[in-house]
Amino acid sequence: MTARLIEVVSGQWFDEFLKGGVFKPLEMLDTDFYVPAEKQDRLTTLYLPADPLDPMSQCVAPMDSKTNTTTDKVPSFLSGGGLMSTLEDFLTFSKMIINEGQLNGKILIKPETLALMRTNHSA
Repeated sequence: MTARLIEVVSGQWFDEFLKGGVFKPLEMLDTDFYVPAEKQDRLTTLYLPADPLDPMSQCVAPMDSKTNTTTDKVPSFLSGGGLMSTLEDFLTFSKMIINEGQLNGKILIKPETLALMRTNHSA
């Protein structure tokens, strides 16, 4: 739902909003909703535990691998939980959050917005 709200407010598709507003300014060159053919060889095999609620349960079969992947196409439903990334890109994003929404002189999130995001809204 958040992705759709971003689309309505920004007037852009969710992936284009993220590319122009987050990934490009932070130089996150390897984050997207899919992995293009020329980068597929960089993927590792992803194993899903037999019991997804118990991450220590035995992994019986690969969920995704270079030879059997679903990451090579843009999914029909885009959400923040569907992004593919590298450790380097993830660390870049994390540094921006730690630095109160800015990195390398670029402000992406206001400190007040981050404070609101970090607030417990339950109760």
